[in-house]
Amino acid sequence: MTHSENTRTLAACVGGITLAWYAMPDAVRSRGVRALLKTGLLAAAVPATIALAPKGDASAPDLPWPPPPKLVVAGSALLIAGTAATIWGEKAVFALGERRRARGVRFAHTLPALGLAALAALTVRLGEGDARPSR
Repeated sequence: MTHSENTRTLAACVGGITLAWYAMPDAVRSRGVRALLKTGLLAAAVPATIALAPKGDASAPDLPWPPPPKLVVAGSALLIAGTAATIWGEKAVFALGERRRARGVRFAHTLPALGLAALAALTVRLGEGDARPSR
């Protein structure tokens, strides 16, 4: 599979996973069953996306070990902020779907999920130029 074909397949995979993740409340009302299904989705998605991800240059820069304390603090702060933003975003998307459902909108979670899936796939495609292996 060529690099471009691989990226298209990865974009489709990421888009499909995103659609399934965010549209799931329309198909499965039970929170526990959704959690179980999403766990299975992640268990399948992570190895698939890793296998499809473009492989860059095999040489890695020499990094200091142990890392400097400032780098550890900065990395930890980014990890905490990223986790908090993810949790907030997940709750906001779900709440949006529930508000739409309460107003009687059909496929209340699925329609926003289509937009998020397209955005996720587009992000993979736009990043294609940055991940090309060096020649």
